[in-house]
Amino acid sequence: AASLRLRAGDASVLAEYDEHGRITGGDPEQMTDAAARAYVALTLQRKDTLLMVGDHARRRELSRRIRDDLIHLGQVSGSPAARIADGGQASAGDLIVCTQNDHRVQAGEPGRELANGDLLRVEAITERGLLVRRALDADPDTGARRWTERQFLYSDYGSSELGYAVTDHVAQSRTVDTGLTLITGTEDRQHAYVALSRGARNNVAFVCTESPKVADPAPGSRPAPELERFDRIGAERAGQLAPAMSATGTAAALGVLAGVLERDGQELSATETRLRNLSNADHLAILNVL
Repeated sequence: AASLRLRAGDASVLAEYDEHGRITGGDPEQMTDAAARAYVALTLQRKDTLLMVGDHARRRELSRRIRDDLIHLGQVSGSPAARIADGGQASAGDLIVCTQNDHRVQAGEPGRELANGDLLRVEAITERGLLVRRALDADPDTGARRWTERQFLYSDYGSSELGYAVTDHVAQSRTVDTGLTLITGTEDRQHAYVALSRGARNNVAFVCTESPKVADPAPGSRPAPELERFDRIGAERAGQLAPAMSATGTAAALGVLAGVLERDGQELSATETRLRNLSNADHLAILNVL
């Protein structure tokens, strides 16, 4: 019922999400970091988790952060690594997404060909390509991610992408144990419906409540938020107490989400879509994290 109300743009459904503690608000850097950390925590619990975001720049940044944390935690091997799309790297333990159909490859099961959008786990890197397993539906009892028993060779992996964070287009056909989404306020109702309805047991939204485009009246320059994150992570990994990040509460986050649900993306013309994409091209929330 909640998903149907989301699809219809009924903002009153957000109160139900808020009552269950599923909405968190903060500045873009805080929420990007919080979403990545939540994904890592659920991965360590072996939960089938999907992290969704509205654009490819943030998708790549989230995947980079998650991979870095998983390497530090020993869940992913740092080397050897294979080069994939967008200059990224993948090594044993990494999750990647296939971006092209390949009828030549039997994807871990007889008669099942490799398809665009398949989530794969890298088992090993060989001279012939990547040895991988394909993700199956989550275990209905435990919510754990499951994989094909058989490994298979994925040789044409150059166009694949890291699979820790995905756009709503990739997420549309999937159902997982827990769905996480990063909301910036520029999304539309259709994105919110997909992003807040993929999890069978839980759906959580991390909402950017402060616009990084607002000018700071104070003179002088400020350090990039990525520097503060680097210092905090360095302190944590050295066993030191790092300062906690403060969230802004859910009131502002609910306002941002309500605005998203009011925006019907199907009504946008080609010109409006082009103007929005041009506006987002220099969005500081992207520039600060790349």
